Amino acid sequence: MQLKSTTTSYGTVAVVLHWLSALLILGMIPLGFLMQRADEGTQLLLYRMHVAVGAVVLLLTLARVTWKLFDTRVLPVPGLAGVHVWGMIGIHGLLYLGLLALLVSGVILNVQSGLIEVIQGSSIEAIPDLSGFTARAAHGNLARIYIGLLIAHIGGVIVHQVRYGHVLVRMGIGTRQPAAAISESGADGDEIERHR
Repeated sequence: MQLKSTTTSYGTVAVVLHWLSALLILGMIPLGFLMQRADEGTQLLLYRMHVAVGAVVLLLTLARVTWKLFDTRVLPVPGLAGVHVWGMIGIHGLLYLGLLALLVSGVILNVQSGLIEVIQGSSIEAIPDLSGFTARAAHGNLARIYIGLLIAHIGGVIVHQVRYGHVLVRMGIGTRQPAAAISESGADGDEIERHR
């Protein structure tokens, strides 16, 4: 796998940034719900972890967006219907926007509530009650919407993997099937038609 993407598959940089972000985001979701129900001592640790991981996800997201500006654009899976292409583009765009909105609302909540000072240890006060902050409601609602977007994204990947058989290969999982390699090279137009 090469560093930069090609028109048929993602390069090493895009793949590593994607999967690292995915793992951290999937870890943050249960952490966000757990920290609301934990006892005070554990809660502070979980808040610290959530904020630290959120900061890393923000940096990874900025790196991903920047890399996309310079990387080769990967074309949709051969044979993918127009409505599915637009759905894929829409979901990806909403995932980026949703993630940035989550990160911004989290930062605003931390600053407005004074939680950041408790997390950093510069305040000896207990974790403040966050329920009265608009940013808290926004962050919680955005998290639920984002979970829905993730489910749609994963569902779309599964459907396209079953239909076309080589979708995950483009993201570095598995090995390329001969039929997929032929169809992506454009050497056999009939193969592309069979995938429709």
